Amino acid sequence: KLLKMRGVKLPPRTKKYCRCERQTAAAKPQLGRRREKPSAQPLRPLLME
Repeated sequence: KLLKMRGVKLPPRTKKYCRCERQTAAAKPQLGRRREKPSAQPLRPLLME
């Protein structure tokens, strides 16, 4: 029972974590390289979401 519950709870968590990490990680280098000042604005909404 514990193993089954863990397996069910893990997939959604990992998916959300990966999505959040991918967005911030991809947005940071791209925005930072293109423009330093604007990168601060898009980063705030991404973290809040």
